[in-house]
Amino acid sequence: MKIRPVVLLVATLLFERAAFASYAIYVGKNLTADGSVLIGGSGDEVSSHWLEVVPARDHPEGASITAFRPHLESLLWIWQVRTGMIILVLGSFHVILLGFDVLTPLFGQMRGIEAVTSIERVSAGLWLPYAILLVCVEFHASVGLYRLAIKWGAGSRLSRDTLHNVERALLWLFLGLGALVLLVLAGVLPPPLGFLLAGGAT
Repeated sequence: MKIRPVVLLVATLLFERAAFASYAIYVGKNLTADGSVLIGGSGDEVSSHWLEVVPARDHPEGASITAFRPHLESLLWIWQVRTGMIILVLGSFHVILLGFDVLTPLFGQMRGIEAVTSIERVSAGLWLPYAILLVCVEFHASVGLYRLAIKWGAGSRLSRDTLHNVERALLWLFLGLGALVLLVLAGVLPPPLGFLLAGGAT
């Protein structure tokens, strides 16, 4: 089965440039009754915004400055969007394959979803899209849980550094377990419960 078009589409989604849609309002001291400076803003991803106050300074004519420097929160959001698009593509590809497994003996000798069929499917050369899907799902889910914790107020009880550490621990834990399962399905490692496959192969 040719998987090159799928890999090409995934690569395109992975390296596309995310669009930013943030809005800011600045009111100088000469435009307020009491000389106050007002700053406000909003955007598509509220929990990733931060305020940076830069002291006034003189610049030579023609000088330029970097207006946007993504910090960790924004980068997590950007890559969560990208991995979400990849999951949409590869997840649909996976569901279609499962449909073929249920309706036809496309992989293996039996119809239906069972261990032998899954091993035949992955070891037939589909380990690469499944590996990409594994990384994207684990990253997307762990970052999503972190962001939900921030929005639900967990940051008031735990520091963001602590929540980041929990997010990383979940990412590497489930990524490791998923990689182990993928290696078994690809035929690199022997199935730890191989004796259960004997009934499905007959």
